[in-house]
Amino acid sequence: MRIACPYCGQRMEVGELPPLSQTACLSCHRQVTVPQWFGKWLLEERLKEEEGVEIFRALDPSLDREACVMRVSAAAFPLEEREAFLERVRLQASIAHPGVNSVYACGHEGEWTYAVTQFVGSGKAVLQRRLTPEMAMEQMRQAVSILRAAAAVGLYHGALTPKVLQADADGRLHIGGFGVAAALRLPPPSLDYCAPEFRPGQEPNLAGDMYSLGICWQTLYGNQPGLPESLRRLFHDMSAESPADRPNGYPVLAEALGMEPAATEPEPSSDKGSDGSAAAASSPRTHSLLPIVLAVSGIAVLLLLFAMILWNLWGLLIGN
Repeated sequence: MRIACPYCGQRMEVGELPPLSQTACLSCHRQVTVPQWFGKWLLEERLKEEEGVEIFRALDPSLDREACVMRVSAAAFPLEEREAFLERVRLQASIAHPGVNSVYACGHEGEWTYAVTQFVGSGKAVLQRRLTPEMAMEQMRQAVSILRAAAAVGLYHGALTPKVLQADADGRLHIGGFGVAAALRLPPPSLDYCAPEFRPGQEPNLAGDMYSLGICWQTLYGNQPGLPESLRRLFHDMSAESPADRPNGYPVLAEALGMEPAATEPEPSSDKGSDGSAAAASSPRTHSLLPIVLAVSGIAVLLLLFAMILWNLWGLLIGN
């Protein structure tokens, strides 16, 4: 197998080297990973490895695009936990938001359970970027928009840290890995960002994500010049010790960040039924069925009248 050095482009023969081993480029002398096929994806660089879990930067040759491959060993995790992992991945795939890492594929492959998702390219953790107050505000708005979209399908992250908040080359925020740590019962990446009520193995929830996001924002933007004092108070409220003292939803954060109404939770309908519940909105399908319903009702009334006339005639005949 011949590959190109990702640093200088020098062609290298690596066919006799073990897959995923390291070798030095003869031209630039930098360490290069020997790729390995996994299904249809070519694993090019190991990004993270811990017991039973591996994450790679990979290439999908059929579409000529990079991807992130996370694979979980069947030897290290029971089927129940691996299926829970796939459930979270599929839920993430259902979120239609540009800031949620797209899911390309997931399933079982040999001894592995895997997920293939969007690779953020040359982006880096938000923590590594120098931001103006305007950029900081925009990234906070993007984070709220992403997490709110996930919460709308009942999905919470459970392991938010500044390293999870990734910005691409254009500065757009991306978040992935929703619920994965909890599904696999992995320890949190850092207890510093876990809510006081956090217990290992518990399902992620809004209060926990709110706390973690507040600590993240304090770390990232707490000393940012030019931020309104109201936002610093918001950071403090988000990281309150008691869940009851934290904001009870993302609309509170959206309002504080001056987001457009469309980016906040939809307002409940003002039309109420007699029992106080919101009246259902009429849909085009409902309107299209209305003429049919009316026609059927009219026919039923005519049949009833006809039956009554026949009954009266029958009574007259019997009487005579």
